[in-house]
Amino acid sequence: MAASADELCSLLQDYRDGARNPPLLDAAVAGAVREPRSPLLTRGSPPVPLGVPAASRPLCVLDVGLAQAVGARGGTLWLSPQTARKQASTHPELSEGDYSAVLEAFEDCLVVKEGRNGYQRHLLFLVKRGERHSWRWWKAAVKATADGSELYLVTLHPLQAREIEPICDFGMVIRPARGRQGVTPLAPSQCIF
Repeated sequence: MAASADELCSLLQDYRDGARNPPLLDAAVAGAVREPRSPLLTRGSPPVPLGVPAASRPLCVLDVGLAQAVGARGGTLWLSPQTARKQASTHPELSEGDYSAVLEAFEDCLVVKEGRNGYQRHLLFLVKRGERHSWRWWKAAVKATADGSELYLVTLHPLQAREIEPICDFGMVIRPARGRQGVTPLAPSQCIF
């Protein structure tokens, strides 16, 4: 069962009112373990915690283990207004549906800790969209702040299939794809000889 927008707003308001860390909804709301949230919260705008740019939007709540891989304490993944403007100008073809579909796959997709360019606080969520044999890869890059207090989406865009192997080779695979994002090999009985 997912946390409602009202519950999310309430938890974020508690944080703004003095709680030390952003709320971990998987621990605070029964049944919300690692369930992605839609980028659109329909019932008003939740309060933005201190230290988060005004007008930032919560996108989802990351698994604590993944957040810790980049030195964060877990919690809400934010989209800052600066990144939203950058995304709108760099990738004007993206829709809210693209963001929603990629975020919904976070629980099962391939996750790589960025290894290129000396980045130490970036996770790359590599998502397949579409049908097997005709899917398209997407990358969502998430960055932890230097003090580990917040997580931000820094980019989301489609990739070419040839880009996946170098990302995995230069980075560290934190979690292989699983479930709907995983690839099921054909069994010998399914092969035609």
